[in-house]
Amino acid sequence: MNIFESLDTQHEKSIYTFMDSHANTYHMKMSKSFFQPHQQEQYFLKLYTSCQNKILCVGYIYFYVNLDQKESAFIGEYVKPEYRFQGLGNLLLSSWVRLCLDEELQILTTYKKQRKPFLLYLLKTFDFEIPDHTLYEKSFDTIWICKNMLDVKQKCLFFKSALQSIHFQNSKIRYADNYVILNSNYADKSLDELKQLQEEKPHIPNIEILNQVLLSRKYYIEDKEAAYQKVLEVHRKFKK
Repeated sequence: MNIFESLDTQHEKSIYTFMDSHANTYHMKMSKSFFQPHQQEQYFLKLYTSCQNKILCVGYIYFYVNLDQKESAFIGEYVKPEYRFQGLGNLLLSSWVRLCLDEELQILTTYKKQRKPFLLYLLKTFDFEIPDHTLYEKSFDTIWICKNMLDVKQKCLFFKSALQSIHFQNSKIRYADNYVILNSNYADKSLDELKQLQEEKPHIPNIEILNQVLLSRKYYIEDKEAAYQKVLEVHRKFKK
């Protein structure tokens, strides 16, 4: 019996313990619940720590699992605002990847309605990609992920599509996650062309272009071995 089958909806199972550079201890527990609208079980990895003699859940990640197809689909994750920018989102995501690969699931993907650009960028750091890479240049919906060199807490984006930019500007996600929408005269360029422009002359001062994403597309893990090595790099930063 694997870990997914051993769970019930009434109890959580402890799976990992971590410690950060400030000696804060985090316990990761796994649980599941039945999601009535989709008529299937959702799985959760929840991160707990102690604060003022209370046990707090500071973040979680949730996903689907199809054991017959040996597949897991990432749905989303959340970290409490006061615990962000400490690497915990990365820790949650890497733990999901590790858990699935350790349990010999063969397909790791994203739920198709993923709408958070930086979350897709984070997934790409673990070797997730869309099957057809040429869509980034073909599509009018490409979004560039950027970093503000003067304020690392700022999530910066610019869009190929002006209409999509307006829609995102007025979305709940933009306000909830504090995105900053950049204006750019170079939205028709490819990622490589933009990075070349940045090297030659900073056309967008203090902004580093990181990568590109497409919303509402399914991303799949491309190289499981490379992804697992990246997972171990993250986990090594949190002494177990």
